[in-house]
Amino acid sequence: MVHKNSVEAFQEIKPDIEKRRRAILDVYEKEGRPLTDREVCCKLCFTDMNMVRPRITELIYKGLLRECAERVKDFLTEKMVRTVEFNTKQLDLF
Repeated sequence: MVHKNSVEAFQEIKPDIEKRRRAILDVYEKEGRPLTDREVCCKLCFTDMNMVRPRITELIYKGLLRECAERVKDFLTEKMVRTVEFNTKQLDLF
């Protein structure tokens, strides 16, 4: 069971989450190529990866984005990371 305070807090930030999802989709649309989470974060001028990472994952679950088979080395951490792109199969349904 989710605590009442948690539900209220979520309702307060929900509009910001929706705006951030839209902004993330706009970045993918503008770039027209697979991007890492950090690239999206930088394009939106955010300093915290947690501003985009959960929203990108949600958009993957919703079927609007998809992880690519290609993984690349993150330019900052030099670790292998996912790349994500529009799920064109899902977009064809609209």
